[in-house]
Amino acid sequence: MALALVGFGIRVDYEILGPRTAWALALTQLAVGYLLAIAGLRMVIPGALLAAGSVRLAAILAILSHVGIAAFTFQRSPVPVAEDRVWELWAICFLITFLMSLLPLAVAVAFASKGLPCNPIFVGTLCGLGAGLAGEAAWRMHCHYTSWEHILAAHTGAVLAAALVGALAGFLWQRRQIALRI
Repeated sequence: MALALVGFGIRVDYEILGPRTAWALALTQLAVGYLLAIAGLRMVIPGALLAAGSVRLAAILAILSHVGIAAFTFQRSPVPVAEDRVWELWAICFLITFLMSLLPLAVAVAFASKGLPCNPIFVGTLCGLGAGLAGEAAWRMHCHYTSWEHILAAHTGAVLAAALVGALAGFLWQRRQIALRI
């Protein structure tokens, strides 16, 4: 988050949102993302498994919190994307949000690979979703645009892409484990 702010600066509507509100929203989503990744990591510890239904519910609530934060931000400060820059800004926000999720995802996957997940694809998806939400929370402190088309396509799209990368990592880990047994 600090790197995004130092490298790109703070969002232009920071004063409209209010410093406390802007930080509270970003830090809340960051915490939700990391808690989701922690729930996924807990699923790799034999004897410490969480109910899969509870973890699925937590993932749904995490996504809903992301959408709720986006709705609140849009309601408080509706900033549309300039029509001539829609695709450019979509690509920038998607790419940076996705890239910002890769470090926490790599750390989570490295930790998960040390355990014994019953469902590595599910664990990888949770870690990816949590890392994606954390990356989006960091980029949220810079991105000036709050329109639904932008947030859902670029930001949420990057979160879901991180979840897919996590699922792919879990799938590859599972295939490797099967190959080692043969």
